[in-house]
Amino acid sequence: MWRQVRVRVLGRGEASGERSGGQASRRPRRQSSRGGPGFGVFVLRGVAQVVFLDSAWAGAVFALALLTADWRYGAYAVGGAVLGTGTAHLLGVARDRVRAGLEGFNSCLTALCCAVFLDAGRLSTALLAAAACVVVTVVAAAVVRLLHLWALPALTTPYCLLAGAITVAAPAFGRIWPQDAGGAAPPPDPPCWHRPTWWRRSSATWPRSSS
Repeated sequence: MWRQVRVRVLGRGEASGERSGGQASRRPRRQSSRGGPGFGVFVLRGVAQVVFLDSAWAGAVFALALLTADWRYGAYAVGGAVLGTGTAHLLGVARDRVRAGLEGFNSCLTALCCAVFLDAGRLSTALLAAAACVVVTVVAAAVVRLLHLWALPALTTPYCLLAGAITVAAPAFGRIWPQDAGGAAPPPDPPCWHRPTWWRRSSATWPRSSS
């Protein structure tokens, strides 16, 4: 009888030890997952992906260079990467793409396009850039799925599509197009191609060999 009680007690102790050991073995995994790179690292990687780099340090250097040139350009670039990465994360895009910064560089370029092409100091430009960063993230998902059929990378195709649309349509909106830029003037006539003056020189003016 005492042997049976002892066996039961030992059995419970081993079972509790296995449970506590299992919980202890699970805790480091949770801590390691929490200790991984954060959202800011993903954003900086998105900025670095503009120059095809997967490095948060490279993104920080690139953002610092833009801030040195003009703090507004740096703010648009980093803000665009934040919006693109955050939108992709909220919509449930594959985590490996978010971690690598592949969901941030198109929005970064789109925000910079709005800042350079339009007036970076206007509120309408900032609002348009924010909306465009969200839209380009959705466009990027569509382009990635479409080009995946032919095993082709999307690269900056989403940015090119949306930036082209903004460039063409912006002059039609009075509250978006800068007033000092004037109206949407038609493109100038193509220049007349003529031979350059040096081509029309007489052959007599060119030095000839003694032979």
